[in-house]
Amino acid sequence: MLNSQAMTYYQEGDFQSAIKTANQALHLAKDEFGVLSEAYLSSLSNLAYAQSGKGDYIDAVKNFSSLLTLSIERYQLPHISQFEALLELSKTYVSVAKYDSAE
Repeated sequence: MLNSQAMTYYQEGDFQSAIKTANQALHLAKDEFGVLSEAYLSSLSNLAYAQSGKGDYIDAVKNFSSLLTLSIERYQLPHISQFEALLELSKTYVSVAKYDSAE
């Protein structure tokens, strides 16, 4: 429910509300299911997207990087969430003109 609400805020361009709601979802998912759960990874992804949308690129890079690391740990084999995290991490680096890191 909170993840859906965070994405609604994101789609409406209300990035501050999206960040707040995604953070709530993230903490709830961590407490109830752990950091390798699908709920946690989804919440972390939503948070990073909202941060990037708001222009908080440092936080977005940190969270996309964490998402990539946790996705690799959870799925081990190549999984779509790993590619998504890597793509969004690269796009965020490009947004702040860190081209060497985006490669």
